[in-house]
Amino acid sequence: MLPYLCSLGLDSSLKEDVEQFELSLKQRYQDAMSIISGIDYNNAHQVEHNDIDEEELSQSNEHGFIHSLNNFHNQLKSLNIKHNLATIDLVEYQKDGRAIAYKYLSKGELVGHNIGMFFTEPTLENEIERTKRNRLPIDTIDLRLTKPLKEKGTFSYYAISQHSKNERVFRRQLHTEFTFLAQNSHIHHYYASVTLKSSVDVMLKMGFSVAAYEGENPVGAIRVGSKRYTRAVMYIETSELFTQPEFLYLLTCCDVCTERACETSLEHPNCIC
Repeated sequence: MLPYLCSLGLDSSLKEDVEQFELSLKQRYQDAMSIISGIDYNNAHQVEHNDIDEEELSQSNEHGFIHSLNNFHNQLKSLNIKHNLATIDLVEYQKDGRAIAYKYLSKGELVGHNIGMFFTEPTLENEIERTKRNRLPIDTIDLRLTKPLKEKGTFSYYAISQHSKNERVFRRQLHTEFTFLAQNSHIHHYYASVTLKSSVDVMLKMGFSVAAYEGENPVGAIRVGSKRYTRAVMYIETSELFTQPEFLYLLTCCDVCTERACETSLEHPNCIC
């Protein structure tokens, strides 16, 4: 599946879609609010993270990552956004193939993470319906129901938690995640927990729908009817995701180009950057 998707390229008629996606990234990471939020009184310049190391989580490189992850999620409680990752042993789940977990480092500093869980069909769908039916928080989705991806059957992927301190990390995360989805054709459903308006807007344009939502808030990113909410689980079939120009654009940008533009087309001939 991956070689086929990479061979498709992008039709010139889809250039506008890609440009809109690029604009959304600029709005997310380069607008005034993002810049002001990152200002440090103790440094004359914002810290630049140019070299990004991506590491798959393991027992040997955990090194306080779980503590940092829990601390990150604890700071979201003021927005009524919680995560139940603390209820499982993430390192063991990664080892067993029930989850993928990546951490992103720049000169030893943690600058991002990306965590996804695997459920056999229709386990996750039933869990989401259970939370909606009983008006339970999204966090009550039972992560213990995950299964190793190596088992037979079709799967759903749940992108449960992601954070990136800058645009470079974000591009690297999406490239890795989208490549992973393209390499595992038995993942038929893609779900993602989202809280940012920029992400919601892009995903709705790509064909995602809102599978669940919570946290009524007048400034929330998710609009349902006349009300807004702080968090949602978005959904799309992977077969539909694979046809989206934004997906193909990030998939066919090579791993190096997610960090810097190709110096020449000969360096990475299949890259569209």
